[in-house]
Amino acid sequence: MTCLWNSLIKAIKDEDFKIYMKNPHPSPEQFVVFLKKSNKLCSDVSHNGKLLTIKEYKENLEAINNLNPRSIYRGYDCSSCDPVLLLVSHIFRIKIDHLYNGSLITYTPTSYRYGIKLHSSKTHMWA
Repeated sequence: MTCLWNSLIKAIKDEDFKIYMKNPHPSPEQFVVFLKKSNKLCSDVSHNGKLLTIKEYKENLEAINNLNPRSIYRGYDCSSCDPVLLLVSHIFRIKIDHLYNGSLITYTPTSYRYGIKLHSSKTHMWA
């Protein structure tokens, strides 16, 4: 189950993947490897309009460092303040609106180029 990764790959512009990854159509595993290599504190991204604490940003950094690209096919447990979405928002300078079971969760960098919308239930995500 790679619905998180596939949803992000579908929603992010191919041009961005070409610029940042030199690959306009990455596989989910390639995308995770890229995120791990690009990992950093995302202190410029707000979550639902509020900046996180430095401790929370560091915890998100650690969570990305602990991702195993080979295990992504077993699914991903997306959280209400998700490290992957926070990092993707930061790297690509995009606003992410994540509608989870009717609740809107936003990730907003201080300046962004465009926005994407993700939807999810308790068991699946789609763009």
